[in-house]
Amino acid sequence: MFEQVVREVYTNSFGEYCTANFQQFVEFGEYRLNQMELLLRYSVFESLYLNVVGNILWEYENAFLDACIFLHPDVRKNRKLTAKHVSAGMDKIARAEATERLVSGIDHLLFAEEVVPRDRANPSTGPFVREFVSNVLHLGIEQQIRCPILERAREIRNRIVHADPDTPLSDDRMAQLRTHLADFPLVLCKAAVALYPDACTMGALHEDDDGRLGYKSLLSLRDLL
Repeated sequence: MFEQVVREVYTNSFGEYCTANFQQFVEFGEYRLNQMELLLRYSVFESLYLNVVGNILWEYENAFLDACIFLHPDVRKNRKLTAKHVSAGMDKIARAEATERLVSGIDHLLFAEEVVPRDRANPSTGPFVREFVSNVLHLGIEQQIRCPILERAREIRNRIVHADPDTPLSDDRMAQLRTHLADFPLVLCKAAVALYPDACTMGALHEDDDGRLGYKSLLSLRDLL
């Protein structure tokens, strides 16, 4: 008898609690799904975007040197010496390692000014990916519009992973981030085809491909995601 009473009281109380907090449960579930989607999509985006950048820096010496100067302004004073070192003094292994370090450095850049500065008293002043696309790759892909949204995606992703796993992420916000994370590697690759044909192509990749990134292959991958 006592067990039955306890069960009924508990069931009724829990039912009332669920009814009263139903909307919060729904929102929490949506936030969790959106958070997991953002983490997955950001990982794919980062890999594709950096592959486009890495291919360009590997295939084109001038882009490699400009990236060195962009990340390390002191190199500018010795650009001729650096160019001679790259063209004559670096074997393929050393060149590949140097390219990897450059790509890693670019990976650590903010896309644009922080939406929510980590240090409000001393916000980051760059350099930014927005400037890298313009001043190093010399490409125009509406980076002034795209990069602030990508920076927002990066900030939310980092907050979820490193600081606050309960960071809210609405469906509307996720829809915006989903579009820009999917589109940026595509538009970057497409814009690079004319200026960097040895690094990017409009066609699809094949088994005997020479290492270039294929726009159609990236498009197929985007459709899968």
